[in-house]
Amino acid sequence: MLKQDVQSLLAEEKVAYEAMAKKLAAETPSDDVDLNMRIKIVDGDEVIADTAADGGFLKTCKKFEKYIQTRFKTTE
Repeated sequence: MLKQDVQSLLAEEKVAYEAMAKKLAAETPSDDVDLNMRIKIVDGDEVIADTAADGGFLKTCKKFEKYIQTRFKTTE
């Protein structure tokens, strides 16, 4: 059972969403994504990419993309 009626909850969530959207719209765009976590991409014992070693999420993604292209001989 809900502790709060749906309409009231939706109204609260809409206010929170609009406030965050306004805040983010005012910020300068970033060239990286901060997930506030470490991500390691591994294949068996091989560490393919690691956000701590590679310098961030997008660099890790790029490294993994290159790994996939090399391993499976794709180009895109």
